[in-house]
Amino acid sequence: MKALNLSLVAVALSLSLQAMAHDKVDFLEAQTETKGMSRAEFLGLDTPYFVKTETGIKQAKQLVKGQKVVTQSGQPFAEMTGKLVVKLKPGVSADDFAKAHGLKVDWQNNNNLLLLAAEEGTDLLGLIQAVKASPEVDRAKLDRALAKQEIQ
Repeated sequence: MKALNLSLVAVALSLSLQAMAHDKVDFLEAQTETKGMSRAEFLGLDTPYFVKTETGIKQAKQLVKGQKVVTQSGQPFAEMTGKLVVKLKPGVSADDFAKAHGLKVDWQNNNNLLLLAAEEGTDLLGLIQAVKASPEVDRAKLDRALAKQEIQ
């Protein structure tokens, strides 16, 4: 009886090891599959913004705080908060960076991730392009308040 139990346990272990061996994931292969998408696209950092105009839905050329943006099909999407989410490179002073770009630090963590507020009426698309072009910035995107309560 003990020999039978031992043999059953041995068979079960060998089958489970074989099953685990087939579940291996080749991460190099997975990276090549997403080669067409940039890191910025994946993270939503290069999002085109659309606004509703009298002549239809157009890609925004300028955005300001409080402006509502829509999807390409015209569905309400979000409202611009007038803030930027910025990840600075290590060692960069958040206060100095904010002052240099005419911004105010609303929030900061210890990894140099910031929430920066722009002045009222500032062109947010122009500002985000200037911030992204800075060599002190790892990444940056516009903050927006999503319209999650809206009935879709």
